[in-house]
Amino acid sequence: MSSGYFAGLLSSSFMFGRVISAYFWGIVADRCGRRPVVLLSLASTGGLAVAFGFSTTFLWALACRFLLGLLNGMTVIFPTLVSEICGKEHEVVGLGAVTSEPVACRRGTVPIPDAS
Repeated sequence: MSSGYFAGLLSSSFMFGRVISAYFWGIVADRCGRRPVVLLSLASTGGLAVAFGFSTTFLWALACRFLLGLLNGMTVIFPTLVSEICGKEHEVVGLGAVTSEPVACRRGTVPIPDAS
């Protein structure tokens, strides 16, 4: 098997963990608040990224990537946080600023906010 096959498995295990846990993180954010979810997600991302970096076997790396997706609730609550911070009128610009504003602004799809 080629290295592309194993790289695909690592990437898909991360997304599989996200898909499995997305509904759960939405419920947790509604019941416990968004701040605990953000803090737990950031802590688990830091710890599991280090564990992934020190992985010596493919199965360890696969497990780290799966757990990283499973314990990452940021993608579920992130649009809500941006909407609350930026307001409804600047929501697109706020999401673009974090995800892909430099690329989107150059292409003309996201307006650059006025500095005034």
